[in-house]
Amino acid sequence: MTTSKKLDLSNTNLDSTGEFSTPSSSSSSSSVGKGSPAGVTDSEYAPPADFKRRSDALTWSMALTNGTAIVANLIMIVAIMFWVPCGGGGSSSSSKQCSQHSWFSLALSPIILLYLHDLLIAVVHMTMDNPALLNKTSDGQDRWGPLAKMAFEFQEHHVEVWKILRWPAWYQGSDSMGPSAVMLMQAALMQYYMGWSMIAYCWWTPVIAVLGQHAHRHCHTPPAQRHPVVSILSQIGVINTPARHALHHQTLDCSYAILNGWSNPLVDYVRTRTWLPLHALSLNWIPVMFALFLVLPFVYYAVCVGTVNVLLYA
Repeated sequence: MTTSKKLDLSNTNLDSTGEFSTPSSSSSSSSVGKGSPAGVTDSEYAPPADFKRRSDALTWSMALTNGTAIVANLIMIVAIMFWVPCGGGGSSSSSKQCSQHSWFSLALSPIILLYLHDLLIAVVHMTMDNPALLNKTSDGQDRWGPLAKMAFEFQEHHVEVWKILRWPAWYQGSDSMGPSAVMLMQAALMQYYMGWSMIAYCWWTPVIAVLGQHAHRHCHTPPAQRHPVVSILSQIGVINTPARHALHHQTLDCSYAILNGWSNPLVDYVRTRTWLPLHALSLNWIPVMFALFLVLPFVYYAVCVGTVNVLLYA
């Protein structure tokens, strides 16, 4: 027997233009009628006046955790570039070929990784938005353990959107460094045991992971406060636009991609196929999420090498 802890997800901070509303004060909230294009009701956007004295504030332990993850990423990048031999320290010719391929694919890697990371984030987002992950057992314990905490943070964001701006931009950007470090460790093992060059992958993975965090923050930042460089990246399609991300907060059943939206067509197609057991509220997305996280470096290498071979030898 389980009990369910539910959030009221009916409130967002969309205004009638499809943009996210600008915070004014912690005691004010505006309403958008059901007849408006947004069709939702605004929630209080500005943070409470005392939030810095509460658990929402950045602590030294949180900063130390993310700082450690940043250092781990730097160590893995240096290791993959200089210390991890291709194929378990094979011949010098193997290492030379490995390096040459990496430099050639360096320009191609960000394009491939921008799509793959967007796809991974979209699947994680859709999985964590499932209210079933907030279910508790009869004795009040989280049925899904650590996943429940992640799911609550994702779903709480729909109610208290202001919280995405409660921490400094550097901290939020580094919040993805933990998963990035794990992916780089996997890349190092692939390079060592399989002889696959992962140098370009290790360069771009942390950068794009951080970019994804800033893309989401950008979508919820008032227009006057948006960084001009990030705004340019949004305008040319490298990262998501506020209007596209607003569709997710308006309906909560589409536009799950956060980085740039490139994977939205694929994800929306899969989740709406009645012959697949992968609708948006299916718990089957949990193994898909973990599987995608594990195979992403392999997919990257297959696509990258395949594209390079076509360009060079077709």
